[in-house]
Amino acid sequence: MSATAASSAGISPARRYMRRFATHKLGMLGLAFLILVLVAALLAPWIAPFPPQRIVARALQAPSWRHWFGTDEIGRDIFSRIVWGAQISLQVVGYSVAGAAVIGATIGLVAGYVGGWIDALLMRLMDAVMAFPFLIFALAIVAILGPSVQNSALAIAIAKAPGFARIVRSEVLSLRSRQFVKAAIVAGASNTRIILRHLWPNVTGNLIIYASLSGSTALITESSLSFLGLGVRPPAPSWGYMIAIGMDRWQYWWMSVFPGLAIFLTVLAFNFVGDALRDASDSRLNLGTS
Repeated sequence: MSATAASSAGISPARRYMRRFATHKLGMLGLAFLILVLVAALLAPWIAPFPPQRIVARALQAPSWRHWFGTDEIGRDIFSRIVWGAQISLQVVGYSVAGAAVIGATIGLVAGYVGGWIDALLMRLMDAVMAFPFLIFALAIVAILGPSVQNSALAIAIAKAPGFARIVRSEVLSLRSRQFVKAAIVAGASNTRIILRHLWPNVTGNLIIYASLSGSTALITESSLSFLGLGVRPPAPSWGYMIAIGMDRWQYWWMSVFPGLAIFLTVLAFNFVGDALRDASDSRLNLGTS
């Protein structure tokens, strides 16, 4: 056994996983940017130069030292609104991905473990949801419930849940035939104990990877809803709504370019982190070259 293999033999799988993630350069870059966005959202009252709804200067001023990203159509500071808008974007992403994970994982665990007509019924229901285009389905739900942060997160969570359900179900179908699950059944363990103690810990890895990749989809959908006027209610700052206002005044490029960059970079960061998590779970990859 080589010295490298011997030294890694005593490392726990979790630490080995984190070490492999840490060698993924783009993944670490994406994580650093997401942390930066999170800090900006949490510290918005202290980081943003102005309140998001205060008129602080003449309307439609180009970027300057006083107003880094310029001002909007009524004289509000765009940089401050982007910083405050990070709060709304991360709230929707967090709530929607967490909700989709809970709903989808529950359905996937039950369908995969119980099987039979329950499995068929739940999966056909998930297929019915997935048959609709993602954005159209979210639009329909928000149109019925009304535009708000909570309704946007709920709509995205419902539309995204089938993806989580399918991933968890496929993992459970593979795991329930394994010896440790059969041994638990022979030992008389309850179904709840088998699901929570033996199945759930073994599906969380892929669930976390899919959740990180779903963050980018959730952000794009929330921005699209706001762009179409069905997201966050104005005058609350929203990246998608800021782009929509800027599109009506294309000659004032800063109104739409800077919110668009915020969305683009955050989506890219989510994808980088998701790719890094996926690569870290594959021991065959050499992440040192990523």
